[in-house]
Amino acid sequence: MELPENQDFFLSTRLPPDMSDFFICANLSPACLVSYWLIDIFFRMIDDFQNIRPKSMKVDDKMQYLSDIINEQGASPEKWDTIARKTNTRLFEKRVWKNEEFFFDGTDCQAFFERNFSSLLFSKKSASPRSLNVELWKYIQEAQLSCNYEPLP
Repeated sequence: MELPENQDFFLSTRLPPDMSDFFICANLSPACLVSYWLIDIFFRMIDDFQNIRPKSMKVDDKMQYLSDIINEQGASPEKWDTIARKTNTRLFEKRVWKNEEFFFDGTDCQAFFERNFSSLLFSKKSASPRSLNVELWKYIQEAQLSCNYEPLP
C-alpha cells in the first residue's frame, strides 16, 4: 500500500492527537504502528486486570489476606505460595472471585501485596483511587515487619 504524498496528514488522521507528532517524527511504517497499538492494548489489559483485583476485595477480605501474611512470619517463596493458596480458596468460596486463581502463584501474591498495600501505605497522593482504608494501616505495617520489609514511616 502506497502512502499519499502528504504523509503527515495521512498519519495524523489515524492517530490520537497526542501521539501523532511522535509517530510522524519517528517516521514509522504502518506495520510498526499496528505492532505498537497491539502491545499497548496488551499492557492496558494487564493493567486493568491488576486494578480489578483489589477492587473486588472487601475490607474484611483484605484484613484476612494481611493476617495470613502476618501469621506466615517470613518472606520465603514457599510461604507466599501458601498465602496465595489460602487466599485463592477463601475468595472463591466467598464468591469474590470466579475461580481459585486470584493469584497465579506466590510471586504474584507478593507483588500484589507490594503494589496494593505496602507501597501505598503512606502515598503522598491522598486522593489516589487506590487509597487504603485507615483501619488497614496497622495490619500493613505488621505484615511488612513479618516479611522483613523495611516499614514505611
